[in-house]
Amino acid sequence: MNAIQRSKGELVTSDHFETRTTEMRTHVDGRFAEMRAYVDSGLTAVRAHIDRQSAVFHRALWLHGVAIVGVLAGLYALVGGG
Repeated sequence: MNAIQRSKGELVTSDHFETRTTEMRTHVDGRFAEMRAYVDSGLTAVRAHIDRQSAVFHRALWLHGVAIVGVLAGLYALVGGG
């Protein structure tokens, strides 16, 4: 049975329409709030991961820099510069 046949004889009052519209808006607002909370928690996890990886990267960069300076100082000493 299609929607027109099912609704035949049913009148929708303004109050009924407003009530259903309010219910749907409340439901949609609730779902959007849930989705936003889910996305926000995911973004927070991603940001935390990026911060950890950034710290690891910077530590490695410093260690490589120190190693390069050490190697250059050793080569300079071997060549007779010091």
